[in-house]
Amino acid sequence: MQNPENFTAGLPQMLNLANVSQEHLNREFKKYLQLTPTEFINMKRIEYASELIMQDQYSIADISEMCGFHSLSHFYKNFEKNIHCSPMAYMKRGKREHEPEYSLENHCLLIPDRRK
Repeated sequence: MQNPENFTAGLPQMLNLANVSQEHLNREFKKYLQLTPTEFINMKRIEYASELIMQDQYSIADISEMCGFHSLSHFYKNFEKNIHCSPMAYMKRGKREHEPEYSLENHCLLIPDRRK
């Protein structure tokens, strides 16, 4: 995962770094990623959050804050949207046991092949 601080500032920092209008940035993201910049930022935040959850060192509330979410309910909503389960359910699954793998390339959950 890239430096998570790159994703905690959000859209204003992204606009500043890209030096383009919000409309242009939205068009380019939709064109190449089929996501809005905000959806992309939230997806990267949740990706980082899922890594932190598996480390089992922080509370869900701490992870939410560390990943740039200012509301625990907003964090839960985004986590469930991207991972398709609650952070607590994800934590209970345990590391590598029935853990889905997220693919940024096709923006979908990939369930590992268990036929091995």
